[in-house]
Amino acid sequence: MRTRALWLALAVALVGMGCGGRKAAYRIEARQEPFTFSLKLEGQTVFAEQKADTAASSIFYLTKEGPQFLVRPMEFHAGRTRLKAVYLTSDGRRAEIRIDPQKHGGCRVSIRVQPEEGILGVGETLACGPGEHLHGLTERVVGNDDRVPRDPSVPASLDRRGHRVEMITRGTISIYSPFYLSSAGYGLFVEGTWTGEFDMAAQRPDRIWFRFDGPSLTYHVFPAREPERILEMYTSLVGRAFLPPRWAFGPWRWRDEHRNLDTLYDGTPYRGPFNSQVYEDVAMMEKLDIPCTVYWLDRPWAKGQWGYEGFEWDSVRFPNARSMVKWLDSKGMKLLLWIGPWVVGDMAREALQKGYYLPSFRMAWLGILEGIPLSSVEALEQARQRALEAVAKLPPQVMAMIASWRQRQRIPAEDLTAVENARQSLLEELRQMSPQQFFDLLQQVDQGRVLVDFTHPEAVSWWHSYLSKVLRDGVAGFKLDRSEEIVPTERDVHAHDGRSLAELHNAYPVLYLRRTYEVTRKHRGSDFVLMPRAGYTGSQRFGVFWGGDAANTFLGLRNMIIGAQRAAILGFPIWGSDTGGYMKPTYREVLARWLAFSAFCPIMEVGPTSDRAPWDMPFEPHYDTELIAIWRTYAKLHQHLQDYTYRYAQEAHELGHPIIRPMFYEFPSDANAWDVWDQYFYGKDYLVAPVWQEGAAERVVYLPPGMWIDYWNPGNVIQGPTTLRVACPLYKMPIYLRKGSREKILDLERLYRESLELASTPPQLGDGSEIRP
Repeated sequence: MRTRALWLALAVALVGMGCGGRKAAYRIEARQEPFTFSLKLEGQTVFAEQKADTAASSIFYLTKEGPQFLVRPMEFHAGRTRLKAVYLTSDGRRAEIRIDPQKHGGCRVSIRVQPEEGILGVGETLACGPGEHLHGLTERVVGNDDRVPRDPSVPASLDRRGHRVEMITRGTISIYSPFYLSSAGYGLFVEGTWTGEFDMAAQRPDRIWFRFDGPSLTYHVFPAREPERILEMYTSLVGRAFLPPRWAFGPWRWRDEHRNLDTLYDGTPYRGPFNSQVYEDVAMMEKLDIPCTVYWLDRPWAKGQWGYEGFEWDSVRFPNARSMVKWLDSKGMKLLLWIGPWVVGDMAREALQKGYYLPSFRMAWLGILEGIPLSSVEALEQARQRALEAVAKLPPQVMAMIASWRQRQRIPAEDLTAVENARQSLLEELRQMSPQQFFDLLQQVDQGRVLVDFTHPEAVSWWHSYLSKVLRDGVAGFKLDRSEEIVPTERDVHAHDGRSLAELHNAYPVLYLRRTYEVTRKHRGSDFVLMPRAGYTGSQRFGVFWGGDAANTFLGLRNMIIGAQRAAILGFPIWGSDTGGYMKPTYREVLARWLAFSAFCPIMEVGPTSDRAPWDMPFEPHYDTELIAIWRTYAKLHQHLQDYTYRYAQEAHELGHPIIRPMFYEFPSDANAWDVWDQYFYGKDYLVAPVWQEGAAERVVYLPPGMWIDYWNPGNVIQGPTTLRVACPLYKMPIYLRKGSREKILDLERLYRESLELASTPPQLGDGSEIRP
């Protein structure tokens, strides 16, 4: 262990020297008219601008009058690694372009147009070569709508080529970063959090273009032949991954909604002091020898509306909660709690009155464009007048949505008569409202939820004071949900710090996580975990992540296999997914295959499994011996990998290297590795091939160059490159170990047989009365 630590320290030092201590390896080639530039690496062009056929330049910006371009040089200075140019633009402005070398080893390209007024976005157009592979941008498979990747007609691919990708965080598969790497030998990252868009050779196969909605554009280019080097450069700029404690890398268990029942799953009357389903899970995992280091409670866990009011425990659902936390800790399990970025009940009222809130998109429809305090009759009356003015101007599409929400009418936006009738009805309702009624409307406009403005120092201190209550109870961290849902993207909505929501929308999940990190670290030092579903550039420094509300199908599993690798490339290496999918019902074969996949994710979280467990499933057999054995086998394997995973988490924290690694990451010179998307490396040593097709009894596995040990049959050593057809009974996922690895091999066949035998007879449970709170 000491030897590895010394090597890691040396590697960190060498990477640091590479970023800041040597001359940039790239060389600029620039053309003055029309302005274009490219980067060469070792004599080969790896990155190049390419203007559209009808455009005057590859750089463009948007105004109300349409796209504008560079038309005439006014100043031009180009060196080996630097460039400064000033151009007159098509609408008479001045555009300054600068290219400067950076400590990370690449360059920074900045485009600023003066004057800025009226600029709606700035963009760039690049060349894309035949056969060029593009990876990154988002965790989700394709599109910016959760329904799209659940469509079986949508082709699966890790490659982003041919995709058009919005840079707007949306639920529920929600990790985004304006970064991609290219097989041509470069990576590209756009600074800032403005909403934007990438066209990854979708419109034209020979072009990439991107634009962002701010008044200027700055991006970094990381020229390098190896994906690993590109990620080192990228993560040195944006920040490297949070390193959680070792216990976070053991198996986890959770349910979506815990009920406190009078009986346990087998009919045993329950007389224990804690929630019955928490007791049942812990007792059954103990008796079946299924390891677990983290237990989390999702919503509802608190009192009141949404089961999340005031950070006060629901004493009926979770009696003796503080003692329960200590009891779980005595069992070697840390407790996490679900939280959201919004408040409800009395806290929501207080947030509105004190101006601690961020307007939601529905509030913005009603003319609330900033978090003004709503504590007086005068303030409420002024807000009501603004609402009348705003509703009178709403476009038909928005008015149709309001009718659906407020008046429970479904009307098409094209039916202008119905839309106008709905508008007049709402205006009349607003005219008749008292100030208190209007306040109540704002509080309930999002089903009682009011977003906290995490740019407001007083709001943050106030929110921290409530979160501290459960941290003092011993809670070891939080699952941070839903920070991308009701946050607007409009330019005319502003936060307390003055930022437009067009700029803050993508930053909001980062702020939510960072504010939670600050208070949790204050209470627990480094002994905690935070796990959000939404992330943008910078989020990785404060938490680990899960893959959102995955579908409960083989398509859902397919999407998570892709999502795990995408998250890794984006610099989010510590990741897991809802084993079996989030949605109900749970399907037996899907859950079995997903358990194997989750064992080779840094976070193995088993749940919600329809709020049931494999000893009490909603299908036959209800007590599922085979499923229990599969769970135990892969939980034991994940536990066996715990130190290995932690070592690679340290490497991710220090060097920016991912834990889950796409095939091309380890074998960039192997053309086949760039095309294989449904198998990956876990660290450098393990190659795994999840089974994601329904009814599959076998699957194809590609082994790259080298010698590979069949983990299920270690006597079988295979020379690569080769393609195999591997038998995959329900309990078996193909796993290979790189020959020469020092990793100890578990006898998985024996472990599975042992697990079957242990699970063959249902354990006898106590009634909980043996526990003394």
